[in-house]
Amino acid sequence: MRFDVYTCSECGKGFATDENEQPTCCPFCQSDVFEYSHTTLNVQVTEDDVIEIASHIAWLGIPDDVISVQTKTFFEQLIIEARKIEEKRWRENPDNWGACCKWPYEDDLPF
Repeated sequence: MRFDVYTCSECGKGFATDENEQPTCCPFCQSDVFEYSHTTLNVQVTEDDVIEIASHIAWLGIPDDVISVQTKTFFEQLIIEARKIEEKRWRENPDNWGACCKWPYEDDLPF
């Protein structure tokens, strides 16, 4: 993930957005006067990080009245991504192959 860093001209706080998104206002003071800091942050997020963050979000819950729609959407996408990663890991583990449909006896196969 890559983020562009901006600095608000009114409150002086810095904030980051996805490199493909242009911010419309400062998330802290809602001012539309801010500067691009000519800095790009490269963030390496591993699959384990995604799963851990999603488990924290699931445990804490997503409060509807406190966070913005963008943050809520980000949390929901993070949970979906964590679910996909866990499903992929489960499918790739040979110990799980046939785990949900084992026959009780080896010689009791239907063919």
